[in-house]
Amino acid sequence: LMKSGSTIMQLRADGFEMKQDIYFGTAGKGIVLGNTSNVDANTLDDYEEGSWTPSFYPLSSNIPITYTTREGKYTKIGNVVYWHLKIQVSNITGNRNQAFGISGFPHNITNSQAQASGSFYGETWDGEIPTTLKYFGNVNRGQLYYYADAMKYYSSSMLDINVSSSMLMGSGFYYTS
Repeated sequence: LMKSGSTIMQLRADGFEMKQDIYFGTAGKGIVLGNTSNVDANTLDDYEEGSWTPSFYPLSSNIPITYTTREGKYTKIGNVVYWHLKIQVSNITGNRNQAFGISGFPHNITNSQAQASGSFYGETWDGEIPTTLKYFGNVNRGQLYYYADAMKYYSSSMLDINVSSSMLMGSGFYYTS
């Protein structure tokens, strides 16, 4: 198709190209956004949706945790994973005097940059409810923190969890390896 002497859309042997910086093709197996001269860097070729099983992750020593609910959903677009979780415990035994996080994310977190995200809501806690998750690189977990006074974050403690009923819902995103 042409508009006033310039091509705006073209059928090609390897795909379909719109001259407005979008190209649908088979060569890169994806949608090229932006400059088609740099197809590899600008191709959206990775999309995935699914579920995952979140867990509380004690950071000092492993302790038995029984869950009522462990639900997680995610969407991966390119190298970014967007996630949501709900965890509820029914029993925790052992040494709870330790920091903890969340594990089981569906893809490993990149080690190329420090990352933190998360928005959390909790019910029936005995102490501080986590507000932020700081990710560990090259694995699929991170450590939970809560915001305190004077612009400080502190490690969430397993002592803050009610051992028979604490529930945590949250969402966030991270960059993959």
